[in-house]
Amino acid sequence: MDIISIIGLIVNILVAIGTIVVAILAIWGDWFRDRFASPQLAIRLRETRGNLTSMGGRKVMYYHLIVENKRQWALAKGVQIMLDGIWRRAADGSFKPETLAASLPLTWAYPQFNPVNPSIRDRMICDLGYIIEGESHFKPSLYIYPNNFKGFVGANEAVRLILKIQAENFTSKRPHVIEVHWDGQWSTDMEQMQNHLVVKDLGSSPS
Repeated sequence: MDIISIIGLIVNILVAIGTIVVAILAIWGDWFRDRFASPQLAIRLRETRGNLTSMGGRKVMYYHLIVENKRQWALAKGVQIMLDGIWRRAADGSFKPETLAASLPLTWAYPQFNPVNPSIRDRMICDLGYIIEGESHFKPSLYIYPNNFKGFVGANEAVRLILKIQAENFTSKRPHVIEVHWDGQWSTDMEQMQNHLVVKDLGSSPS
């Protein structure tokens, strides 16, 4: 076989391979993008004992989430952490869903300096919620609170916050659950406060 025939054979093989690759991408392109090219975002609780600060001259205990992009080569665009559901503990100890007309975005840490829907290359800190000394409940940290919002956690109450990640190029397949319960007592000692206001990361729900 002469050199021209060999080159022609190689070209034909490359064309055939290219045709097969195009066909595969046409059929399974979305799967390949989801598997290898899209961002992979995850939520986890940053701290269980809170972070003591002040607001308007009053002491406040804040709790935060870490939102991490596990594929740093794929920029996650327009990310929001949405409160997608609220489950409240009933008298029998089980948790029952409360009405939430629409999903609500949590604020990012220092919201005055961060956009509502930032892009994330590696990680960002999101506000989960806070409790102000002298007030009667823990509040999820939202940009707005509907008039009928039922996600506040009062004394001797427990609530599960159902969270999902929403972005232009990513949506979490399973909700992430954070449980908050409070015995009604306040302390500026963060170790003591951890015993009064308990925040648990229950991870991703199977449903």
